[in-house]
Parts: sequence; structure tokens; C-alpha cells
Amino acid sequence: MGGVFSLHESARPFRKVQNESNKNDSIVENSSIGKNKHIEHLEDEIINSGLPGLKSVIETLTAVHSMLSGKEDTGYSISEKWDGAPAIICGKDPETGNFVMGDKGIFSTRSNNKIFSLQDIANIKPDKEINGQVKTYQGLRNKLSTVFPLLASLNLDDVIQGDLMYTKSDLKQASINGRQYIIFRPNTITYAVPVDSELAQKIVNSEAGMVFHTKYTGGIDLSTMKANYGFNATELASPSALWITDANINGQLKNVKIDQLSSNKIFSSIQVLSKVANSMENDALNLDDGSIQELKTFINYMIKETGRFEQDLSKFVNNFMGWAQARSNPVTIDPKKLASLYNLYLAIIRIKISLLSYLRSVKLLDTFIQHTDGSFTPTSSEGYVVVDQFGKAIKLVNRLEFSRFNFLLPKNWN
Repeated sequence: MGGVFSLHESARPFRKVQNESNKNDSIVENSSIGKNKHIEHLEDEIINSGLPGLKSVIETLTAVHSMLSGKEDTGYSISEKWDGAPAIICGKDPETGNFVMGDKGIFSTRSNNKIFSLQDIANIKPDKEINGQVKTYQGLRNKLSTVFPLLASLNLDDVIQGDLMYTKSDLKQASINGRQYIIFRPNTITYAVPVDSELAQKIVNSEAGMVFHTKYTGGIDLSTMKANYGFNATELASPSALWITDANINGQLKNVKIDQLSSNKIFSSIQVLSKVANSMENDALNLDDGSIQELKTFINYMIKETGRFEQDLSKFVNNFMGWAQARSNPVTIDPKKLASLYNLYLAIIRIKISLLSYLRSVKLLDTFIQHTDGSFTPTSSEGYVVVDQFGKAIKLVNRLEFSRFNFLLPKNWN
């Protein structure tokens, strides 16, 4: 992990006390977290929460490393992030008992985004005139109109959330590295299935494909329901016209091969973070709210513009301060504190990338980035969501790979 920290054998990672009753495949989201909306990057937790955030990061890294090492009783769940679009919530409306579908706005009490019929799709997603130009949502309406009757036919007793991966017209055939694939690109990543496979035939014979990852339970209406991560798609008796899978990969981690030397290096790096956390004052990493948002925005800007994380701590601090000043948002951060925080930030990323190199071997479909010239470059999946035993979710993403493409490539849906 680099020579920035020393290591003593006595350093031990922080661990949470496990509750046996919470060790199941479906993890209930803590009521304080809200609906399954925005999930933070792992390394951003030290920006968001300071030292408690660092301790939470250490716990997450320790759990993921344990799971990759063959230990299944960590109390954590890991799901693959599929790069689908749009997000769709569907199921039995608690208030009416009727089938309902919508996007994440379906949970809001201040909007009318519930789709109960095909006519509702036209009403909710009309074309708009912006600066004298008509922005059409016909493509989105077509997709929603295709998937609505298919999802309604599932006769769901619950409310579930997933991502639309394709409708029939999105499926193409392409040659990649001399092999024929059925491909589809819902958003940034192009998914590919060998044309001669059984899975390809299922996909070709379907009208749409969905990946589900969350179930909602409880509540007197949609706005009061709570998310349960780790949805198992085998609960659904899906029609042949709808290809369905789920995102949970816990059961597949036993197939990951991590050699002992690499495992030991990762574990030692996590121990280093533990020792550093143990030596810190409670407020050593604290930032005010304005600085937190500016720093996260700057890091996204840095990834988009340069495609790298600055490794020189002094240069990073100076660049950030100058950038914030130019935006008329000067921040009040002690440069030494910022350098220390960013040093830890880079250390977390290094450990995360090591873990991702093993996690990425667990995937159902091949994944590529399709460039504007039609060529394909292999890529990993979008990333992974790790959920602890208390229901808090965090994402592990290679931001120099997926996030930068996500910033730069045009979306493939509307």
C-alpha cells in the first residue's frame, strides 16, 4: 500500500458485534437511511463522516476480504451493480392493492409518478419544450410500455426494484475479438452474451430483461416502505417474454481464487489503516458541510478531467484550494488536515482496487465499453454494493474506469 504508514503486528481492524438473527441473504435497510437512492463511494465515507467514517471503511474492507477468503459469516452482503436504465420499481401498491410501476419518484408524497396503466405512461412522461426545442421521451415511453404488462404478469405481492437492461429492439449481434455475441447497452456498459449459448437464446426470445436487487416491505403506503437489499430472483416465476436475474453474488464468492500472498498483503494494508485510526483524535478528519460537498465535487471533476487521482499531496491540496476559490466557494480547511485525509483516501482506494480485482471475476455476462468508432474494450462491471448487518449500503467502484466513462460517454437511452 505504499510506504506512507508503518505497521505493527498488534494493529487490529475494527469489527462490529454480529447479531446472528441478522445473518441472512436479504438485509433490511435501517429506517434512518431512507429509500434505495444515492449510495456513497466507500472512500468518500472519510470525507462525509471523518474518523467514524474511516472506522466504517475498515469494517467494510475487512468483511469483503473475509468473504473473498471463504468466510461466509461476516453479516455482510455483496451485490453486483448492473449498469441498467431506467431504474424501475413495481409491485402491489399498499394503498390500492393494484399493480403499480414507476421510477424512484414513486416513493415521493409530493409527486404523481405512479403508473397504473399504459395511459399513465403517456401522461407522466410527455415531451417537453426546452429553449424552443422539443425534447422527446418517446424512446423511454416505448420501453416503459413494453415492460409494464410483463411486470404486471408477475402478480407480485411485494414491491421490488431493479434496472431495465434491454427491450427487444436494443438487442444486436456483434463480433468481438473474433467471437459472435448478442449485445445490449442500456447505459454506459455494453453487455455481451455468446450467441451460441443457452442464455443468449433466452435473451433473444424475450421482449425485455430486468435485473432486480431490492425488495420493499412494511408501511401503509409506498412512501413509508423500507428497503431490503439482496433480493433473490428465484422468488419470481417469470414469463418467457421477460428475462430476469438478480444482483446478489454472495453464493458465487466461493469460486473466487485469491492466493495467500495477495490475501496477506491486503489484510496487512487494512491493519495499517486500523493502527492509523486508533492513533487519531476524534475530530482529526472533521470537515464542515460546505467543505465536504466542495471536496467531493472537486474529486469528481478531477476524475472527469484528468482520469487519475493526484498522487502528490501538496499539489492536490493546492489544486483544490485554487479550484474552490475560482468557484467563489472558498473553503476553510487546514491544509495539513486535508493532506492527511487525502493520504488516507488514496490508501483506501488502493485496497479497494485490490479487492475489486478479485470481485470482478464474478459476473454473469461479459462487459465492454463500445467506442464511437464501433470498437470494443473489455471492462469490469459497474461495481459492487456492500451492505452491512445494519442495512447500510456502500459502493465499491473503480472510478478511473467506470465513473470516468460514465461522465464522458453519451447515454444510450432517453
